[in-house]
Amino acid sequence: MLCVAVISLGFWCLAWTVHVIIWRVSLPANQFLGLVRVFGAVLPVAVGITWIFCDRMFLPRLLLVETSACYIFLTLSYISFYSLIEGESPSVSLVMECHARSCDGLPAAEVFSRFETGEILEIRLRELERDGLVRRSQGSCSLTFSGRFWAKLFAAGRRLTGLPCGG
Repeated sequence: MLCVAVISLGFWCLAWTVHVIIWRVSLPANQFLGLVRVFGAVLPVAVGITWIFCDRMFLPRLLLVETSACYIFLTLSYISFYSLIEGESPSVSLVMECHARSCDGLPAAEVFSRFETGEILEIRLRELERDGLVRRSQGSCSLTFSGRFWAKLFAAGRRLTGLPCGG
């Protein structure tokens, strides 16, 4: 099982590196399709190399299926995560704005003036508070420890892939 994880992760890291290089050179118009193409192109290479590896090391062919399944799982997980850092989500935008003002927090009045007003924003704030990402007190919103962790992770992902910072 460890062999499957190591091989799958190795091929996934190869695909991820190709993805970051391509994104740094020229950001695709359709990033989702670009990810599917890059990670999908590495799969046949991974299968071929694993096939040869199985022949040389006298390992069962089942390793080929297990490695492919693990690689596909890693890829789909990453594509789902990538949509969080790439998209314009109001919740992520709110977390990133609070992160930018980490020491002071973000006054509630400014939140409502900068983002969409009304019930939708209040629902987002309640959800972020319920999930333990934002704390509201004394008329301002600030990030919790968990909120700062996710904001830093999103910001790092955006910087690494060359996306503009924001939500």
